[in-house]
Amino acid sequence: MNEEFSPDDNVLSCEFIERGLSFQLEGITACCESTMQSPPLLTPEEINAGKISYELIVERRKKLFYAINGKGDFDPGMCKTCSRKYRAKFKDISFEFIGKIPVMNIQHYTTCNMRCKYCCYAQSGRLIPEKYSTNSIIKAIEAFREKGKCLNDIWCTFSGGEPTLLADSDKFIEYFFQNNLGGMSLFSNALKYSPAVAKRLDSNQIFLTTSLDAGIPSTFTKMRGVNALQKVVDNLILYRKTNTKNIWLKYIVTENNCGEDDMFSFIFLMLALQPDKIYIAVDFPYGDKEIDDSLAVFAGKLWYNLKKYG
Repeated sequence: MNEEFSPDDNVLSCEFIERGLSFQLEGITACCESTMQSPPLLTPEEINAGKISYELIVERRKKLFYAINGKGDFDPGMCKTCSRKYRAKFKDISFEFIGKIPVMNIQHYTTCNMRCKYCCYAQSGRLIPEKYSTNSIIKAIEAFREKGKCLNDIWCTFSGGEPTLLADSDKFIEYFFQNNLGGMSLFSNALKYSPAVAKRLDSNQIFLTTSLDAGIPSTFTKMRGVNALQKVVDNLILYRKTNTKNIWLKYIVTENNCGEDDMFSFIFLMLALQPDKIYIAVDFPYGDKEIDDSLAVFAGKLWYNLKKYG
């Protein structure tokens, strides 16, 4: 490593390349920042072959670091144009730790028990089983923990697909908090109840975000592809009965759920569920399709009436 740069050389680096671990469909990456993602540090094939190790992850981080500085033969992929890179002295850079960064993503599979109208995976038939196990995620973190290289201030976003469908998802949640790794934001549709989620909601260690997008069963079925509003509400009530202050519900506005019946039924459902926060988001399509102004108008009315009645 020291053959390439002198200690005081100014180089390009990134906090995710230095200290990140992200678990994606493509394998273990350094990050997943919105639509940007680093190339895999380990592929699913390497993970399933038992090749996860502290030494290999650090080695691949270094290869990616050299690649963004124009050296070596490792393809930096999207890192080439990502704005998260910064300038630093070579002597101040380390690839030996995990943590002390905004997020660790777990989004490595697309299995789901719903078929949402706005989900590109569901609508294009790309819902597939996970490519590697929860134990592999734990093994990657443990590779750093056992060497004293985990900074224990990780912010983990755990999504999917549907994260509660991942085999041993409760085991991972318990592992994360039993080892005091940090905090977690869980994105779940709440169709499957999780005792581990309830336990950690009760101690306010998890932020649960669930997108409802409806207040009546017919709209929910149209939006989510499954007739399950009552089951979801039942589970959210169970979660609400914990001591949590961290239940966040969402309404994604599309052309399928922007009528007055939808608006007022959702408002009064929120009065019953009493979430701690409500997100209102207009669905944004990729490509050339424009968002109709009526969706933004509906979002404004929904916000106004939630404030008025709630």
